[in-house]
Amino acid sequence: MKNNLQKWLFAWNAFKVIQFILFFLLFGCQESTEEKSLAPKTFNSINAQKQFDSKSPIEKWEFVLEIASANYRNKEQVDNWLLKVAPKLFTDKKNIQKKILNQINRELYGVGTSEPALLFAQRTLENLNVEQDKYLQGYPSATLSNHYQDLNLYDSVNKYNLILQEALNFYDTERLKAIYFNNNAYYLEKKGYLFESAVNYHKALEIINLKDSLTQFTLITNLSSIYNELNYPDKAKFFIDSARSIISFKDWPVEELNLAGLVYSKTKDYSVAKSYFLQAIKKSIAIENPINLAQTYSNFANFNRKIKQYSAAFEYMAKSDSLCKELGVDFGILINRINRAELYFDLNDFGMAAKELESVKADLSKFSDPKIEKEFYKLSYRINDAIGNENLANSMYRKYVEKEKAFFGDHPRSILAEWELATESKKIIKNRAAYNLQKEQQSKEKYIIILMATLLLFCSILILFMRNRKHIIEREKINQEKQLIAFDLELKSKQLVSESLKNLTIQNTKEELLIQLEEIIQDIPKLHHIKFDLLKRRLKQHKSSSILNEFETRFTGVYEQYYERLKNIAPELTPNDLRICALMRLNISTKEIALLTNRTVGTVDNIRSSIRKKLKLEDDTNLQEYLLNV
Repeated sequence: MKNNLQKWLFAWNAFKVIQFILFFLLFGCQESTEEKSLAPKTFNSINAQKQFDSKSPIEKWEFVLEIASANYRNKEQVDNWLLKVAPKLFTDKKNIQKKILNQINRELYGVGTSEPALLFAQRTLENLNVEQDKYLQGYPSATLSNHYQDLNLYDSVNKYNLILQEALNFYDTERLKAIYFNNNAYYLEKKGYLFESAVNYHKALEIINLKDSLTQFTLITNLSSIYNELNYPDKAKFFIDSARSIISFKDWPVEELNLAGLVYSKTKDYSVAKSYFLQAIKKSIAIENPINLAQTYSNFANFNRKIKQYSAAFEYMAKSDSLCKELGVDFGILINRINRAELYFDLNDFGMAAKELESVKADLSKFSDPKIEKEFYKLSYRINDAIGNENLANSMYRKYVEKEKAFFGDHPRSILAEWELATESKKIIKNRAAYNLQKEQQSKEKYIIILMATLLLFCSILILFMRNRKHIIEREKINQEKQLIAFDLELKSKQLVSESLKNLTIQNTKEELLIQLEEIIQDIPKLHHIKFDLLKRRLKQHKSSSILNEFETRFTGVYEQYYERLKNIAPELTPNDLRICALMRLNISTKEIALLTNRTVGTVDNIRSSIRKKLKLEDDTNLQEYLLNV
């Protein structure tokens, strides 16, 4: 079985709870009152009770808040006293001070879930559950959610998470939102919804204060664990590397050392992975934690199997089994059997692999874990396929695919993908800002040097500018003259186009007159047709030659070397071709060119095609744009 399954080894639930304890013991103290930062005092329950009894109902609430907020060295006596007075506070329902109660629940909140915290949380939810009091249910529901995490009662965790989610609509704080996302991630992870869990961890990570390095470390390693489970080794490694930059390697808990070993093993950084596993073994022995040691032995056994050190793999797996049996951790024994089956499979001992897996089947129903079931079915179909049991192999394969699709299919993946896409730009900007700030703080001296160099450079440029001022002025004059020439050319070009259009108008008028004459001739006696035919011939005489000659004279005056440049490109261009090119150069349309040259539109199109061939233009090259740029 893959290394990622070792995260579920025996006391998996206890290990994850430890992470949540670390998270909330750190994050839960962010909003504590100033008194808690002072030196601890000794609590006197007798004096406290006397003061409590002498106060008015409102003052009693204020006094309890003062006790809950203070820093006492004898915490057990404080808890006992709070358990004693809490029922008295809630008995007088009319005088419940809601604002103070909210502060008390906030002070008592924490993953350690002390008895006073649980009592105040339960009484708050029981007595203040109407719409206007929903804002008071935030910290109580968070406390109870954490409590049921300790007990591994996931449905109850979800129940109080939902209450917390509703409370956020009425009392929205960054702290409560982070608690909600973190608890929700925990619940989703336990239920096998790893993609949704990763999204919630990301949301919690975005909210927390980045200065809180220990909380950040916990969330980052949780994310690495999720990505490792999802078989995204590169992302898992990214978060492990991030965690290494937050907390020194020597201070890492055993669980995180194991995680790092699994991640680097999956990314084939075997030497790094081995160092983490050996450090985890060393630390587990030093703190005398047999559960951690059993987990690490099993992880290290799988690591040796992966690098084909099979004897070492059997040796460390046997050590893990021995500790599991001694501790009575059935879940760990189950995992070891699956791992041993995969070890036999790697050695092609399919009979022993099937035997180990058969013993797993009897105990699998005791643990409702979708990931374990998925890996069991996957290994089952591989073993049965190897020994030729085709029907059973197909059955196991269908069950494996069903589990895979439910928890690792396209829809669950899309949830995480959409979240990552939506937040990628934001993260990039945030990381860039943090990087720039860090570089700015580290490089003040470099900036001073750069500033001085810039000033020297500026002075040098200024001196150079003064020396070359005369040349700059001369260049400006030349540029101005060029601009004047360009403006004059543009003006002449516009005049030429205007004149051409004027001539075109004249031609159009002649054409209209001829058409009208044709209509008139049809209506008069044929005797007069000779006179009208003479008039038509006079109108048609010199229809365009004089206009074109005048146009050509003015065009060459404006664009002196245009014809020469065209002839250099295509010597075979005729005078008529050049004239058509000149008219196109002035953006005159084909129809208008036909009128000016006394040709049909079709004839003009043929001439254009001939010009394209002579210029050797590609099919996708626009002729008119080409002529404009000659």
